[in-house]
Amino acid sequence: MTHPYQPYAVMTKFACLGADCPDTCCRGWDMPADKAQLARYEAQAPELLAIIDRDANILKREPSGQHCAQLCEGICSVHQKYGTELLGDACYFYPRLLHNIGRTMVMSGAISCPEMLRLIMREAAPFVRVAATTERLPAHRRDIVPEGWSAAQVEAVMDAALACAGDQTQTPEATLRRLLALAEAMQNSTPKDWREQWQRAIEDAPTDTSKESDSHTLYYALALTEAFGAPGISQKLHGIMQVMAQALGCHFERESRDMQWLADAAGAQARLWQRWNSDARAALAPMLRRWLQAQISMTMFPFGGFRAIDYAARGAVLVQRFATMRLALMCHVPASGAAPDEQVVMEVMQGLSRFMDHLADADLTMMIHRDAGWQNPARLRGLIG
Repeated sequence: MTHPYQPYAVMTKFACLGADCPDTCCRGWDMPADKAQLARYEAQAPELLAIIDRDANILKREPSGQHCAQLCEGICSVHQKYGTELLGDACYFYPRLLHNIGRTMVMSGAISCPEMLRLIMREAAPFVRVAATTERLPAHRRDIVPEGWSAAQVEAVMDAALACAGDQTQTPEATLRRLLALAEAMQNSTPKDWREQWQRAIEDAPTDTSKESDSHTLYYALALTEAFGAPGISQKLHGIMQVMAQALGCHFERESRDMQWLADAAGAQARLWQRWNSDARAALAPMLRRWLQAQISMTMFPFGGFRAIDYAARGAVLVQRFATMRLALMCHVPASGAAPDEQVVMEVMQGLSRFMDHLADADLTMMIHRDAGWQNPARLRGLIG
């Protein structure tokens, strides 16, 4: 039986790289085992029941805990021997993400996947929806349409957000301010007045207020969130964080959760902005716009994503993730101020997305957000720059 759905155009170009993937999804993450998967194993391949950790409902990991025990020479042994039919939903669909907008299923993609990120950054029109059919659906799909709204009204908001993020006449920062205003406006909007509320929120936005310590606080928030995860979760992430720490003149101690300030920490933020504003800011603007569009499509912003938090909080998380991503890119700009190589940019974006989009705890993120004073609208906008 086939099921109709609407993938974004970029999804029709995606094909898993398998053993050629430079950052396989089999490494670092837990691979969930779902009930339908267990039922298929019992009926078709009972020997596979032994690969499931029943207590944690995940596929067993190899002894060091670094990756799924089924990873063999860069590819899943279940996939090789049994085909895709016996993969669980998480393994079968990733990086594909399916959401319901009413009766319409929409498929987007996660840029934590290197190949997905490459396609999103390089395709001419990745975020146009097309018609397609599929023979398999994930067991769980969320309908993002809130009470009192129709699917068509939700799609109108999302289409406006995607168009806003893709506006080449605006800087990514100006676009992000508009997206934050949309998220804040949605708190009290109705299907009839959301456009007016959005425009009013843009016009009434407070003046930005930033602090010299904001860059260090963003790094501390990233390091602290990572420290609560499993050690060695991503060597690529650790490499990115080392470059950030060096550029910021600081050191984070994972065991004690303490930040140490080094002699060159003073003035680090100003130096980074000076380098960024030389060539990198303009050169990387198209990629940052695509990054924003990817976040919107991936999370169904402002209606979904970032767990069960409200519209305004989703906007705040988007701002923090953008500011952290841009800070990491800033730290990779050489002293000459030249824009980093595109491959370096892709490595940073994918490495941080692999952590932030899947492992970063939303509750911890919002706790750090409050402690830093970013719940203040002017301070939050100060992060955008």
